Amino acid sequence: MNRSGPKVLVLYGDMNGCTWWRAVRPAEALNKAGSYVALAHKDEPGVENVAHLYDAVVLPRMSWEDHRTGERFVSALHRAGLTVIYECDDDLFSPAVNSRINLLDREASLEKLEERRLDRLEALKLCDGITVSSPRLATVMRTLVDYPVHVVPNALDVDWFQSKLEPRTIPEVTIGWTGGTRPDTDLLAMAEAWGIIAKRHPNVTFIVYGWIPQFLEKRGVPLDRVVAIPWREVDTYPGPFSNIDIGCAAVSNEPFNRSKTPIKAWEYAAGGAAVVATETLYGSDIRDGLTGYIAETTQEWVYALDDLVLNAPRRKRMARALMQRVQREHSLRENLWRWPAAWSSIIETFRASHRVGPQILLAR
Repeated sequence: MNRSGPKVLVLYGDMNGCTWWRAVRPAEALNKAGSYVALAHKDEPGVENVAHLYDAVVLPRMSWEDHRTGERFVSALHRAGLTVIYECDDDLFSPAVNSRINLLDREASLEKLEERRLDRLEALKLCDGITVSSPRLATVMRTLVDYPVHVVPNALDVDWFQSKLEPRTIPEVTIGWTGGTRPDTDLLAMAEAWGIIAKRHPNVTFIVYGWIPQFLEKRGVPLDRVVAIPWREVDTYPGPFSNIDIGCAAVSNEPFNRSKTPIKAWEYAAGGAAVVATETLYGSDIRDGLTGYIAETTQEWVYALDDLVLNAPRRKRMARALMQRVQREHSLRENLWRWPAAWSSIIETFRASHRVGPQILLAR
């Protein structure tokens, strides 16, 4: 196979969902399409001996507690003639992120979280370019760095996702929410609506995949009608989506959420679900009444969920319409070119300003 485009080595620190969507799936798809992209853990033995074979190294969400270690690492890459590209898909750099992460890591003090945020800022300073997942996040990053910032939107590997769906096991109509730990404000209106729908439709089952909001029962959702599914490893993550008929995507209107992407709605559609979502983040894809329903207030959530519970043909029509949009605009197949295009531009800018060729290999 003739390899094309820049030669890129993606070095990741841990295999979380962000790494999976932003590094693993694109790298594997690019290789299959004929690009020269490799993926390796940053501590994999021998990785330092092959770095010189590439044009650039991509560092997803990378940081170092010991800043001098990071400086030595990136300096070695630069001496070998490589461009160093940072990659992120969340605003992990603005001060407000600390209180949000504190929800995920209760054992970490706000002082420790601030240290980690500053570590990420120091890592940014070492790089030559950055790829981000949304225009709003790019705006944030351009206030922090003076090098190229490229938007490479999130994209869903639809074929892979649907190949991982599991046989349905819940016969009743289901309403589902999936996500990680977040502030109550993201979900309160949705949860209030779930309580009302639970009373109105005794046969509806509720699915919560990931973090379990503790306030659901207080909002009138009987816990014996809630199917709780713990987080899975990323390679089996899509499986439970086949059990969701109506997917809920809810975020509050605040800066961290506005920098994210609406990939949750795409996942629901790939699993065959109709979507009810907030205008914030999801308004660009959910055309109210056509590709789903937009809901902000409790009353709007109740109306949308009630209608979709009662109307199976409308559920299927909306799910189909959103899936067509995802296939056309947000699939990895249609957007795969964006990664090498961004990398090539950053590499070209770096080389034009440095004019340095490979000199040495990386050393531990």
